[in-house]
Amino acid sequence: MEKLKSLDPELKRFLVNLGSEQRSSLKWDLLGYLLTLKPKACAGAPIENVKLMLLYWKYDLLESDEGLGTLIEICKTLDPSKTAEILAKNGLNELAERIKG
Repeated sequence: MEKLKSLDPELKRFLVNLGSEQRSSLKWDLLGYLLTLKPKACAGAPIENVKLMLLYWKYDLLESDEGLGTLIEICKTLDPSKTAEILAKNGLNELAERIKG
């Protein structure tokens, strides 16, 4: 799976030390946000990232660094401030600040 996409090293640095509970919480918060969006609102999501997200989901790899990174990238594209809010809620304050700009 890692050969499918190379995760941004800066993003990986933030994700590598997350525990399993924190990964699970972050995954469900990001997915919950995505699943509440109307189809029109999702039109801006990069199709390649969406395909990767579905592939990671299919193989239960959304909690991997690459899976979470893909979710974050999709959410960030759609709404950076909401993504930053979710990241901050899950203890990734430094990453949230970077996404806010």
